[in-house]
Amino acid sequence: MTTNDLKKLYFLGPGFNWMKIQGIVAVGIGGYDSPLPAGTKVFVETYDPGKACMEGPLLIADGAVHTAITTPPWYASMALQGKGYFSSPIPLKALARFPHFDQMAFAVRKDLGVKSIRDIFEKKIPLRISTGSPGHPACWIIDRMLEYYGHTLMDIEKWGGKVTSEERQRGRLEALKSDQIDSIFDEALMTQRWKVVTDEFDFDFLPVEEAALKHCERLGMKRAVIPKGRLRGVQEDVPTIDMAGWLLYCHETLPNEIAYHVVKALDSQKKMIESLFQPGQGLTASLNMNELCQDTEIPLHAGAARYYEEHGYLHFQGG
Repeated sequence: MTTNDLKKLYFLGPGFNWMKIQGIVAVGIGGYDSPLPAGTKVFVETYDPGKACMEGPLLIADGAVHTAITTPPWYASMALQGKGYFSSPIPLKALARFPHFDQMAFAVRKDLGVKSIRDIFEKKIPLRISTGSPGHPACWIIDRMLEYYGHTLMDIEKWGGKVTSEERQRGRLEALKSDQIDSIFDEALMTQRWKVVTDEFDFDFLPVEEAALKHCERLGMKRAVIPKGRLRGVQEDVPTIDMAGWLLYCHETLPNEIAYHVVKALDSQKKMIESLFQPGQGLTASLNMNELCQDTEIPLHAGAARYYEEHGYLHFQGG
């Protein structure tokens, strides 16, 4: 495939935040003074954010879209290796990694006295859990992790508990105050909603035990910790699954010139992209081009690497 073969260029932006980035990139590469062949049309697509995040590598493999964003970056590495969610390898390449602090959290009201995930199943504790929407990466991670214990979230409902997802957007604080929920299993720790509920209620953040972490790592996930003091109630570093970073990626066969100009559009429009995000909306640092090409989990696309290197970003060592 060459640049001249592309008459239509499709960017996938699962959810509102990623549509902002992909929209700016689309305008940068397809607007005035476009480097694309005359007549090339650029499209930005979105649908169910969680589902689109999970399906992005498959859509890339099918040629349905040309670039996509996912979180966490190890998810693209999982696709590259054909592990976990993916039955066969997909030859993906990275374009940029955006700064985004996040980790999985398993938070339970302190007054319930739950100290471990294993406790929930051994003692059959009827938790009322608020979590992400079905099909979201966070839910897939939770399901895979609980496989280690030989259980699912639905087992909790068998002994009187409840698992819901509606409160994530409607307001978990109100659900806690009205005693509809007592636990939160989710990601997006950088959002205001986590600060609000942990400032108001006392939670224990349950660690993911070593054997469960190893089980997840075998599937292609990556471990991390919720740093001590990150939220009220995090009394020490809490072992968990890494959710940090947004990865913009593509198929390895994407023409070098397209990859080059996608990164060029990011570079020229980074301040505009930053201006579209308020605190708690995802980006957790400024867009530093020296850092966007680092820690991508999968190799950089050759065209992207050429842009970073030509502009002195790729081999930046800090200081």
